[in-house]
Amino acid sequence: MSDIQHAHLYGMRDAKYDWLLGHDVLSTDWKEVSPQKPFHLFIPQNNDLLAEFQAYWKITEAMPINVLGFQTHRDNFAIDLDFDAIKQRLDDLRNSDISDQNIQEKYDIKDNRDWNIKDARKQIQGDRDWKKWLIKCDYRPFDKRYCYFSTVMMDCPRRELLDHVAGKDNRKESGENRNEGKRRRIDQSLAEKVQYRATLCFTSLNNSQ
Repeated sequence: MSDIQHAHLYGMRDAKYDWLLGHDVLSTDWKEVSPQKPFHLFIPQNNDLLAEFQAYWKITEAMPINVLGFQTHRDNFAIDLDFDAIKQRLDDLRNSDISDQNIQEKYDIKDNRDWNIKDARKQIQGDRDWKKWLIKCDYRPFDKRYCYFSTVMMDCPRRELLDHVAGKDNRKESGENRNEGKRRRIDQSLAEKVQYRATLCFTSLNNSQ
């Protein structure tokens, strides 16, 4: 059995480097933590209000249908602030006089595992009701844009969104899973200037103390 030890290190980058050069696992002032279900958090927690917090509904119980947002893998093609711009792309896809290669070169789009230009064009050319998928979407908070909400332009429009959100007056809640580190990208130049926190977390065996 091992103990889980935790320590915080605050300050600017240079100060952190200096501190790390002068300390090691044995000389760090650790605090033991005991991660609890269901999150198993590896940081110290104030659990004074935990029972009250757990007495309320979980967001997944209040809104049981949940899914990641749609993924286009070609935002510059499938999404636009200008309705006419995205409408022109759709017209090009439907125009059989324009070759697949010309469209790919014009809009800088490529085939991938989940999407290819040939199938996308065949799909929209055979859809008499194709205009209904040209809708407004919440691209970011307070940032509404036009998109073509279909596999014609998107790799993953998400079935749950197609069934319960697109074209419907249903309420939805947007959130972020911070465990997906790729969603948090800090510009390198900004990181040089701002003070930020680094968390050091080590697991040390009892006999190493």
